[in-house]
Amino acid sequence: MFTSDLKLILVNIFHRHGERTPLKGYDKPIGRYELCKEVDGYNLFIKKSPKSSFSIFIDKISNIFNPMRIKSSAIFKYSYIPPKNSECAPGQLTDFGKNTLYQFGKKLNKDYIGTNFLSHNYSNKDINLVSTEFQRTIESLQWLILGMFKSIKKPIEINIQRKGLNGAYASNYFEDFKSARIKHRKAILESRKKDIKTVSNYFNDFLIKFTGNKNFKITGIYEIFDIIMCSGGNKRGLFNSFNTNMYNIAEEICIDMFFGLLKNKKHFSVYAGDLISDLCQKISKKIINPSENPKMYIFSGHDTTIFPILHIFGLSNNEWPKFGANIIFETFMSKEQKYYIRIKYNDQILSIPRCKKHYNRDKSFCEIKDFFDICKSYTSGN
Repeated sequence: MFTSDLKLILVNIFHRHGERTPLKGYDKPIGRYELCKEVDGYNLFIKKSPKSSFSIFIDKISNIFNPMRIKSSAIFKYSYIPPKNSECAPGQLTDFGKNTLYQFGKKLNKDYIGTNFLSHNYSNKDINLVSTEFQRTIESLQWLILGMFKSIKKPIEINIQRKGLNGAYASNYFEDFKSARIKHRKAILESRKKDIKTVSNYFNDFLIKFTGNKNFKITGIYEIFDIIMCSGGNKRGLFNSFNTNMYNIAEEICIDMFFGLLKNKKHFSVYAGDLISDLCQKISKKIINPSENPKMYIFSGHDTTIFPILHIFGLSNNEWPKFGANIIFETFMSKEQKYYIRIKYNDQILSIPRCKKHYNRDKSFCEIKDFFDICKSYTSGN
């Protein structure tokens, strides 16, 4: 996996949570999502520590998971709606989502524990875990770690990022950006009104054939896209015969609505500048002291985490990041103490189009200065 001339010194991983149910609960008229039986058995509940303002997660099944310590810069609020008879709540991680991250964890075990980069025993010193404050991202990270380590003897610490390093939420603090985003989305909805109506009519006619419910109607383009995406991700056959062109139109519109502003570097800086700056700071810190821990950072986030990262390095293929999508940044050191970055997206090694200098003409290894220059061009002034 690694070249003998380069030594791996740091791994930064960003992943989207696993398969979930539709966010707004529109699945009920379409059919119940009874896909949370296994996940529900491992769901976490909240317990306040009498000695701290931090919230502590304790698993209901102690012989499966150790207590998970949650760190937060403010009091962390957690709400959980338990499913009935394994029926999922809106936006909940499903059993398919659990397995997606569990299998990803097993792949990380092979790539980084099997190669002796990390110890076989979990250690908070070796791995730094961060998640957004959503139940599905926290649980996804939990399943990833369970797949990655066969034995966990120490409590797992997860740092909760409260609307900070995830652009869709961090940007809410900037009024200029909020106004620009609202204006942009309105413009997209207006300019694509005809396409949205076409997709909406087709979608609702499609549903009537399966449900017989003529009173149930959805017109929001993202709601439509979300329902189809969740159905496919969870292996439900309802939309197997859905017109591919209609789906592609919905995806194209949603990408433009959510991420179209990223083409403007100033807007990107607001949306994802902190995320990229934080990545560079971690790499810089490791370069200054290669022997210092941690060796790996894992950030459990969303589609709105993955897409901006792909965009900044010219790796976006204008496809919505799938459930469990992951991007890995590997930092290597040469014998001459020069440093290089290699990127993997969904286990595929990619070359960075915007990188001009490489290691031994291997375009998958980008010289650190070029890498940092790309980052700075999108984060300066943030």
